[in-house]
Amino acid sequence: MTRKCKWSVPDIERDIIEQLKKDLEVEQDAIAIMLARRGIFNRNQAEQFYNPSLKDLYAPSLLPDIDRAAKRLYEAIKNGEHIAIVGDYDVDGITSTAILISFLKKLGAKFTYYIPDRKVHGYGLNVEAVQNALQHNASLLIAVDIGSKDFASANLATAHGLDIIILDHHETGDVLPEVTAFVNPQAPHSQYPNKKLSASAVVFKFVQYFVQRYGIRGFNPLSLLDFVMLGLVADVMPLLGENRTMIVHGLKLLSQYQRPAIRTLFEHFNVELTDSDGSTQLDLRDIMFKIAPLLNSAGRIAHARTALNLLLSESEQEAKYWMDRLERVNNERRRLTEKTIEEAIRQAVKQSNRDIIIIVGEDWEEGIMGIIAARIQDQFKKPVIALTNVGYNTLKGSGRSPEGINLYELMSPLGTEFVRFGGHANAVGITIVKDKLHVLKDIKIDDVSEQTAPLTIDGYLSFKDLRKEKVLWFIERSAPWGEANPVPLFATQVIEDNSSEILKEKHLKLSVTDRYGIRERVVMWEGAPMLEKLKGKRFELCYYVKRRKFNGKQYINLYVKDYELL
Repeated sequence: MTRKCKWSVPDIERDIIEQLKKDLEVEQDAIAIMLARRGIFNRNQAEQFYNPSLKDLYAPSLLPDIDRAAKRLYEAIKNGEHIAIVGDYDVDGITSTAILISFLKKLGAKFTYYIPDRKVHGYGLNVEAVQNALQHNASLLIAVDIGSKDFASANLATAHGLDIIILDHHETGDVLPEVTAFVNPQAPHSQYPNKKLSASAVVFKFVQYFVQRYGIRGFNPLSLLDFVMLGLVADVMPLLGENRTMIVHGLKLLSQYQRPAIRTLFEHFNVELTDSDGSTQLDLRDIMFKIAPLLNSAGRIAHARTALNLLLSESEQEAKYWMDRLERVNNERRRLTEKTIEEAIRQAVKQSNRDIIIIVGEDWEEGIMGIIAARIQDQFKKPVIALTNVGYNTLKGSGRSPEGINLYELMSPLGTEFVRFGGHANAVGITIVKDKLHVLKDIKIDDVSEQTAPLTIDGYLSFKDLRKEKVLWFIERSAPWGEANPVPLFATQVIEDNSSEILKEKHLKLSVTDRYGIRERVVMWEGAPMLEKLKGKRFELCYYVKRRKFNGKQYINLYVKDYELL
C-alpha cells in the first residue's frame, strides 16, 4: 500500500461548523464537517438525516403525468383490458418489473410481461416488445426503466392503437416520445424535486399514487420498499434525501426476511442482516458487489427472466431452484470477465496518455462490457468505453467515468453520430458504426487529470474522540453509505509503537498511539510490505470506523485507507 493521493478536507465556513457543533452538542469539528459535506447545515436537517421518516417523502403527485397514467391504468383494469409490461434487464429494471407485477396481481389485472434479450434486442423499448404486446391483444403497454428515447417504438404502438405509459428515470432530450403518459422526474416539464430517483422508486411512487387516488385496500405500497432499495443501490443513485429514506426503510423490511428470494439470496452469500441485538447492520457493499452482480448476470449473458423469477418466487423451494440456475450463469459471467479483462488492459495501457480510453473486442461478450469499462476506469481513473463487434459493421458496449466527469454530457453532443445512445452521468450505453469510431477517439477533456478528485476526508479526530459514545453514534448512524454519502474518513496523527504484527502473511495489524498516548490497533489490508517502512515512525493515518458487537461486547475497528509519513 503506497501513498496515492493528496487528502482534502471540505472547505466549510467556520460559522457553519460552529453552529452545527452548537446544535448537535458536539465538540469535534470533524462531525460538523462530515454532516455539512452531505448538505446538512442545521438541527432539523440533521434530525431528518439520522431519523428519516416516510412522512418526509415527496408527494407522488409531483411527478409529471402521474395522474394521467393512473387514470389510464384504472380504466384498463376496470374494463378488463390486457396490459403488457416491458422492463429492462438490469437490477433496477427487474425490481421495477417485480414491483408492478406484484401490484397488478393484487388488483387482479390481466397482464403479461416481457424483458428484452440483451443480445438480440439490446436496450430499450424495442419494436419486438410492441409486437409482443399486440400479439397478446394488449391495449395498454407499461414500460419501466426504459422508453425515454424510444420514438420509433412509440410511433409504432400509436399507429396500432396501443397506449403507452412510460415509468422511467433516465435523462431525456427536449423532445419526448408521443405516449399516453410520460412519468419521469427528469422530463423537461418535471417539477419533481428529486431528479435522481431509480426506476424502481418511480414505479413505487406510481403504485403509491394509484393506491391513494383510488382508495385501494388490502395492499400497502410500503411492502415494496425492499425491491425499491435494491434498485436504488444497484443503479448507484445518491443516498441522500428521500432516496436515503427509502433505502433505510427498505433495509428494515429486508431484515424481516419476508420474501423467499431475500432469504435465499442472503443465505447464499452468508450475509447477516442484523446484529446480535437485532439492529440492522447490512453493509450496502454486500448488495453492490455480491447481490447486484448476481442478479445482473442473468441479463448479461443469458436472460433476465431467471433473476426476475427468483425475485417473484413464492416459496423457498422455488427460490432455491432459480438461485441454482442464476449461480451457474454468474460463474460463467465471471469466467468470461476474467478472460476479457486481460486483453482489455493490454489495449488500455497503450492509451494511457489519452483523455478517453476506447477498447474494442472482436468477440467479447456484449453483456459484460459495462463490467469491463468499470474495471478499466477504476485502474486508469479516466473515462472508458468498452465495445464489442455485434456484426453488420456495428460496435456495441458501455462507458464508465470517474466522479467529476459527466460522460453522458460529454458524449451527448455527438448523439447524431451514434446508432443508439443513453445513460447517466457516469454510465452510458452506446451502439456505433465502426466507421464512426474516430468520433469517440477525438473526444477531449480539458485538464482531465485535475478532474479526478483527491481523497476527501471528513476531518481530524483523536483516538480519545473515538472513545466517546456520541462521536461513534454520529459516525455509524450516518450509514447506510454509498453514492453521495460515502463512508466517513478521518485522520489521526500517530506513532507506530513497535508492537505491530502481520496477519496471514499479507495484512498488517498496526499498533499505533495518538498524541494523548491512547493506543489503537488498526488494520491495513494487503499492508504487510509497509511494516518496516512504518515501524517506529510518526505519520498521519486515514481510516474508516466500524463498530461490531459480539457476545454482548462492543469492539471498535479502524481500517486504514491511506497514510502519510511526517
